[in-house]
Amino acid sequence: MSNKNLKITLLQALNEDISKYGFVLRKSQNEFFQKCDVGENRFEITFYTKHLLSVTCATSIRCSIIQDIYCNILQSQGYVRRYHTFYSMMQDYPNFRGSFEFIIDKEENISEPQRNILKYFQTVSLDFYRRYDSLEKIFQLYSGYTTKEETLVRQNASWYDKTLILAKVLGKKEYPELVKEYREKVKHWDQGIYLPTFEKVVSALESYPSM
Repeated sequence: MSNKNLKITLLQALNEDISKYGFVLRKSQNEFFQKCDVGENRFEITFYTKHLLSVTCATSIRCSIIQDIYCNILQSQGYVRRYHTFYSMMQDYPNFRGSFEFIIDKEENISEPQRNILKYFQTVSLDFYRRYDSLEKIFQLYSGYTTKEETLVRQNASWYDKTLILAKVLGKKEYPELVKEYREKVKHWDQGIYLPTFEKVVSALESYPSM
């Protein structure tokens, strides 16, 4: 069986289980999604092909307001409209009892990754979606107020932009201090190459109304 058919077979098998939780398979992106109050819960299946086909997964939540504001702010810079998510990979959970990546070389080997990926979805992902089901909870996670799960948010330079957007939208009184703190951090991130984008976000948010 070709790698393409192996992917299809695994996704179809997972769909039979995951669809029971209200998630819909988005075949074009190898992911399952569910509409939620903040945007979209996403369960991503990632395939790698070296010598053999392997698969892993990730849990994410897309925030519509972050996507819309961020893309509108950066539209003049030619940014392509894209999803803005915070996410965690399977290997971020040291207490999860299961493998993180699975080799699929034939149809008979699909049952193990199907079982483990479903287990991860049921025990980790569903809880993740429940705990971060509002902009306030996501802001607390992003800003580091919730220290227990802080390491489960994979950071990059846009992490600071997104946190500021949430702080502004939610009307956080500490917003001015966050601007100062994050500006210093972005200055030292990859020699400051993301600072112009950061400043553009800050400038645009000056006139943006809070909720």
